Order: sequence, then C-alpha cells, then structure tokens
Amino acid sequence: MADREAYINGVRMGVGYPFVLESIDIPAPDFRSQDVENPVGDGLIFGRDRLTPGSITLNILVLGDDSAEVNENYRDLARAWNRAVDRTKPGAITSMWWEDGGRRRLVYGRPRELAPVLEDSRFGLIRATASFKLADALTYDNTEARRSVTVLGVPPVSGGLSAPLIAPLTASGTAARMGLIEDTGGDAPTPFTVEFNGPISDPFLKGPGWTIKLNTTLAWDEKVTVDTRLGTITSNLGRNLKPYLAPGSRLRDVRLATGRTEIQFGGNDPSKTAYVRVLWYPAFYI
Repeated sequence: MADREAYINGVRMGVGYPFVLESIDIPAPDFRSQDVENPVGDGLIFGRDRLTPGSITLNILVLGDDSAEVNENYRDLARAWNRAVDRTKPGAITSMWWEDGGRRRLVYGRPRELAPVLEDSRFGLIRATASFKLADALTYDNTEARRSVTVLGVPPVSGGLSAPLIAPLTASGTAARMGLIEDTGGDAPTPFTVEFNGPISDPFLKGPGWTIKLNTTLAWDEKVTVDTRLGTITSNLGRNLKPYLAPGSRLRDVRLATGRTEIQFGGNDPSKTAYVRVLWYPAFYI
C-alpha cells in the first residue's frame, strides 16, 4: 500500500483508483468510569475505567470520466460498504486497513453511514463521507503477517503408582512447558489467538494473571482456535467447545502485556506431539 490509501471489502481507495481517500479522522475513545464522590470527605473515589470506541470518518472523492461513470462508481462503493458485514448477525464485524503518514493500521468494526456531501456528478466528481464504527479502542499493525510463538510438546506427566495397587490401574495428571514472547511490538495490552493442536486432554495456556483452559480431550487431528478479541472458541472438527471453557477463563479480559511475557502450555499428552501457537498483531491505542 502507498501513503494515504485504504481498503475494505474489495474496494481500494487511493491515487490511481476511482476512490481517493481525501482525509481520515480518528476519534479518541470515551472513558466510562466507576468514580463516585467521597461520601465522607472531599474528592472522588476512583473505580475502574473502561474505554468506549468511537467512529472513524473517511472523506472520500469518487471519480469518473463523466456523470454516468462517477455515479456507477459511487454505487459500487455503496454496495461494497453496505455489504461488508452481515448486519443481521449479532457480533458480526469486518476489518478495514489504511495507511497515512507512513503508518499502516488495521481496525475492526462495522461500516455505518455513507452519504454524498456535495453531489454534482456533471464534473465527474462526488464527495462522500463514510463512518466506520470501531469494535474496540485499538489499532493494529498488520504491515507483516501476524506475529506468533509456538510451544512444542508437553512433557510426560511425572510421578508414578503407589501401593496398594488395585485394578484397574489408571494414571492421570498434567504437565507443562514454558514459552517466551520476547516483545508484543505494541504499546497496549494485546488481544491474541491461541491454537491448541491435539492430541491432548485438558489443554491450557497460562500467562501473567490469566489462564485459558479447556476441560476436554482433543483428537490427534483436532485444532481448537481461541480468539480472545472476539471471545470465540472454534474447532476444525465442528465441535461446540464453549461449554468446556474452564471457570475463570474470561476471554475478553485476557490480553498479552506489552514487552516480554512468559507463557506456559500444558495438559495431558502421552504422545508428546501436541503443541500450541499464539498469534497476534501489535496493538496500539488510537
């Protein structure tokens, strides 16, 4: 991508295209606070703060050689903008990329209003304003492929059997292996994706202050993807794994801290072939 370009749902905006990104306005998020007035003295008692994302505004020039072409180009833009996400599906979002000032950014959300500001297509030009409602108060760097760390092979469970031995004999337990994320690359707590690859029982991934654990068994050919940004769990075998998420694994509150992070992958895998991948885009505050 060149500077001052954007892309959404098959439509590219930039110099040399029918759609030129004239400017883009990025909002600061609003704060939702739990502050209360001190009931026994002066001042405030501060509680938790939460961020409410706003809407990005794109000012677009729609170009054409004549009135017919510019109007058709505007209809193409409107179709792509309004069909970028299934609005009838709760939780459905899409992504948008843009580059400005030498920095490329990725955001998630839903396209909203698109309207001509001053329509005079006789001169082959329509000015339009588009609004993109953000799903979160972060932008992501997608200049390269998602960053990732892989932790291979859970070691065998330590311990043994104790007398007296009573048939049938069983052994159970979990073991863990350490991994390291050298640097997330961003300046904000970062949502990430976890890919558990079987065979393994009760797989888990731990980091500072959080745990993601599934109380189930994954087959040798099963891959389970946990997306902490969306709060979703999917299996390539089509299983519904949400009921198997262990208590305390609150996905929407699970984030990678900035900088260096140690992680721990574990479970019960006698084959020692199970592994986990952690993937993310560097995240930044808007």
